[in-house]
Amino acid sequence: MTTAVQRRMRVEQERSWAPWLIIFGAVYSALWIVFLITERFTWWRVASVVVGLAFIARGIYGYVRARRYYAEEDARVAHESGTSAPQ
Repeated sequence: MTTAVQRRMRVEQERSWAPWLIIFGAVYSALWIVFLITERFTWWRVASVVVGLAFIARGIYGYVRARRYYAEEDARVAHESGTSAPQ
């Protein structure tokens, strides 16, 4: 496979996983936040909340990366065809 095809496949895979990462991170963090509120603060409970937030951040990054990739592709195709890129 060419590098362009591999990159497109990777971006599409990240984009498809993004909502699940965000949902999992939100639920996981919410559960640990409840434990933090109702139980004693421990370093591993705080670390678990941070891990959940990292899943959310990774999901958002996947969306942003996909949007950037598709915008670059649209601009490249428009440049090669001599038309203006869609806004």
